[in-house]
Amino acid sequence: MAAHFFYTIGDIRQNTRVSLPMAAAKPKKTYVDAILGPFVFSHVHLSSPDTEGQFADNKYKVDGVADPKSKAIAEVEATLKDVLKKVGLPAKGTNLPLKKQMEKVDGKKQETGKLFLRAKSNRAPLIVDASGKPIPKEALKKMKIGAGSEGRIEGYFTDYETTERVRNADGEVEVITIKGVSFTLTGIQLLKLVNGGGGSRFGAYEGYEGGFTYSGDDGDEDALDLSADDGDDRDAGDADGDEGGLDI
Repeated sequence: MAAHFFYTIGDIRQNTRVSLPMAAAKPKKTYVDAILGPFVFSHVHLSSPDTEGQFADNKYKVDGVADPKSKAIAEVEATLKDVLKKVGLPAKGTNLPLKKQMEKVDGKKQETGKLFLRAKSNRAPLIVDASGKPIPKEALKKMKIGAGSEGRIEGYFTDYETTERVRNADGEVEVITIKGVSFTLTGIQLLKLVNGGGGSRFGAYEGYEGGFTYSGDDGDEDALDLSADDGDDRDAGDADGDEGGLDI
């Protein structure tokens, strides 16, 4: 990039060309696709975005909960380590979508002993049944996939960097940089349906006995009219901050 500066010597106007440094190009993001699980679903907003309540952000989202020693969590941890290596971020101190699940007992937060993968997106995920068959949008409008449902989660990991204004120990406001990895939701394979609120690479999933399959009969009210309490029981410790965050 070059700029022109003019100055005058006597009656002669001189034109001086000065080269200015180009703005540094933004580093290219890394995207890693994954199908993970099975998980037990919590804080479910899959048929429609989260538009009500303290933590509403107008996004489709779900937390996939599993035991720390499960195959699902092992796959998440292995994939995250690969992503962190590719983007050059340390596991410690990096905000991750894999977190410790917390609950309130007698007004105090404590760990449940479970971990969860947080997945969210601005776009509706494609939802398929245990055989890999897509569930029509018309059926999903009647179906409320609730907490306690089980399935696999499809999406992609990517790195991000953002800033946040915080107040330090002296009471002064300062800007800090937060680096992390997020998991964007693109698909769900529903293996067990629990009534409630809150193009895919999926094929038929074997080894999950009695997995949920969509019958395709939109006239079956017992199968599709699944209404239940739509309350969101998320507490402040489960907000999008790093409370309960996990270093792997």
